[in-house]
Amino acid sequence: MKIKRFATVRHWCLIGLFNLLLVAILRTFMRLEHVSPFLGQRSTNVLHAHSHFAFLGWVSGMLMLLITCVNFRLKAKDYLPMHRHRVLVVHLLVSYASLLSFLASGYSVISIVLSALSVLISYWYVYLSWTDLRRGNLHATVKRWFVASFVCLVLSSFGTFYLARLMSSGMEQLQAQRAAIEFYLHFQYNGWFFFTLMGLLADFLHTKRVQVNLSKLLFIVMLLAVFPTYLLSISWIPMHPVFRYLAGFAALTQLVCTMAYAWQIQKQSSGLLRCIAPHFRIIWRVIGGALFVKLTLQMLSAIPSFSHLAFGFRPVTIAYLHLVLLVIVSGFRLLYLFQSNYLFASREANQYLSIFFLGSCRQRNGAHDSDRAQRNRFRLDECAWGTGVGIPYNGFWIGRYVVYAAS
Repeated sequence: MKIKRFATVRHWCLIGLFNLLLVAILRTFMRLEHVSPFLGQRSTNVLHAHSHFAFLGWVSGMLMLLITCVNFRLKAKDYLPMHRHRVLVVHLLVSYASLLSFLASGYSVISIVLSALSVLISYWYVYLSWTDLRRGNLHATVKRWFVASFVCLVLSSFGTFYLARLMSSGMEQLQAQRAAIEFYLHFQYNGWFFFTLMGLLADFLHTKRVQVNLSKLLFIVMLLAVFPTYLLSISWIPMHPVFRYLAGFAALTQLVCTMAYAWQIQKQSSGLLRCIAPHFRIIWRVIGGALFVKLTLQMLSAIPSFSHLAFGFRPVTIAYLHLVLLVIVSGFRLLYLFQSNYLFASREANQYLSIFFLGSCRQRNGAHDSDRAQRNRFRLDECAWGTGVGIPYNGFWIGRYVVYAAS
């Protein structure tokens, strides 16, 4: 069957925003469930559908698209190369099928097969991207970040395969299952997501002729530190203090090098700010501040008492994950889409983007509110802001902009 190209880069971006809208709608249902249960036993299915589709349909799909755009220097009205177009179409169809499967039956055989198929599609994409990067003329720093992200994407899949092996054995090895999940999440968040964003940032700085001397050092530190910092994600497992010190030192090195890298960019801000629209500068700083908070929290998790608080108090973990996924990962990509003119930047779009960031920041605080309200269901005002403002505001912005941009 021959697949024809039906969408330009801008159309693919709008599809990505629509997927983000679906993620926001699912999350809204989950928050409302804490206040007035109406999903019943299907609440678990909605949770799994939300998390899987957020990773597949929104995050990974858009990262694949942006890497393709950078590699081939595509503009908003350009079509993707046919081999990349096929991958994204198949990935999109599997994402929607996975969403429907998890909503209908949770972790059924079909859902597991679709999840495994999505992993194979990611391997397919990595192979094609690796080949294109070798033939392309991207800057060496950009190539290094992208290759490292591909390595982490493949590594993260080992966690899912090991988890499937544990679950198929029928033995309740809860610690091993949790460690496998943390392995997947660690190399997704701190590898595949973060390294791809750094590659996009490095390419943006290169095209604007902003040179940062610490680029290579930062890459080496981040790549080497991503492996020992995994131990911070499983600090609840008994381990020798030496391993905890090693992981803490790696996290501290990441924080210091990132601050030095940001300071060097700040020194050249006079030339860089001319390339950034004034209404986007504050949001860029918000993302930078969120990254600083993320790396600081990661470093502090090497302290046993702080680690016990982080992993023993569920809202703290949820707030941390949403800090990374919404403010840093999603926020960076939305700004990148506007800054690269893949989406139209207008006064309405600026308003919607501001609402999105307001909702994202408030949603992290709403995680604690929702947990507290779940224990006191008669106090509906306990999570009114977390439920009524955070995610619905995100969905409001996304839906309004999709209609506005497509019109």
